[in-house]
Amino acid sequence: MRQLCAGNPVTIEAAHALLSEQDIEVRLFDEATARAQGGFSFRRPVSELWIVNDADLPRAAALVAEFLAGRRPAADRREPWKCPACGQTISGQFTECWNCVLDPDEDDPRRNPEAKCDECGYLLYRLPERRCPECGTEF
Repeated sequence: MRQLCAGNPVTIEAAHALLSEQDIEVRLFDEATARAQGGFSFRRPVSELWIVNDADLPRAAALVAEFLAGRRPAADRREPWKCPACGQTISGQFTECWNCVLDPDEDDPRRNPEAKCDECGYLLYRLPERRCPECGTEF
């Protein structure tokens, strides 16, 4: 077992989650927890991330370095997009419009200001759910 990195507990916890998702066995040691169990320190809390299997160290180091550099995996990167319903420009990290809660890749009648419920004729434009609030019909 070898230490990979140490630092801000929030950042180290995020790196811990990233490596766990990649099936890399890690251990998190937290100085703040140690103090709560009887230790005392005037320093800021520091967390340590340890890799259980030494063979995983190169891959883990590369993943954490990329994470700390602020990069997301290429598959997760998207360009900013404009919501076709309301015209808001949305950051590429989001998959739904924050303003009207619509997915840009989905054919959705809530984008059309003229769309009406097939059962009762209620206007569907910009509804928060895919269910008519008047008659309960899903669309």
